[in-house]
Amino acid sequence: MMLRLVSSLIIFGITTALVGSIAFAQTPPSVFSPAPFVDRGAEKVRIEQEKRGKKWSSCRKQARAQKIKLWHRNKFMNDCMAD
Repeated sequence: MMLRLVSSLIIFGITTALVGSIAFAQTPPSVFSPAPFVDRGAEKVRIEQEKRGKKWSSCRKQARAQKIKLWHRNKFMNDCMAD
């Protein structure tokens, strides 16, 4: 009888601990918790690189569409990227 009571208390305790830890893991972050670190400088650099890459791709497509000769292509690309 005593063994059955102890084993049921142990099972109840383990179940309570597991359910409590799962519920705690799913709680949303608190208002008072610190915000995650975001490197703003790196974010700005990444955005600028993306813009520059899109601009270069656009200029390349324009050069191909206009069938610009290879020796004039560098000048065209420089002028296009400067805009």
